[in-house]
Amino acid sequence: KTGEEQERVVFGGDATLFEFADGSWKERGKGEMKVNVPEEKTSKPRLVMRSKGNYKLLLNAGLFADMKLASMDSRGVTFACVNSAVEGKSGLTTYAVKFRDSTSAGSFRDAVETHKSGSQPQVPKAPENSPRAPHESS
Repeated sequence: KTGEEQERVVFGGDATLFEFADGSWKERGKGEMKVNVPEEKTSKPRLVMRSKGNYKLLLNAGLFADMKLASMDSRGVTFACVNSAVEGKSGLTTYAVKFRDSTSAGSFRDAVETHKSGSQPQVPKAPENSPRAPHESS
């Protein structure tokens, strides 16, 4: 069991994962970066990446509505998230994922942008309770 049995993969592509730590980018592994969407609305969409070969979990991070993606050349995308796959770390960490081609990078961005807005509970909330910041420019 991987924990992904009740999820649908809406994006999958080979990539290299980097973490920004101690003032520079550190490679964390190579494998398939996936955007998984739960079949039931009880959990959130998430990013999952396992290393090639041994399937060690490199990244396990829930998408959130205010998640910002930034381009890093044509094949790379950076983002901040909480990675529950790393022991002893909490809080946001900046990651970069570099794909083989710009098409994969674009498809990854599209999948995250599409599903991050649906990562909030499906219960309507009053505007004053909304976790989104008012009218930020993207």
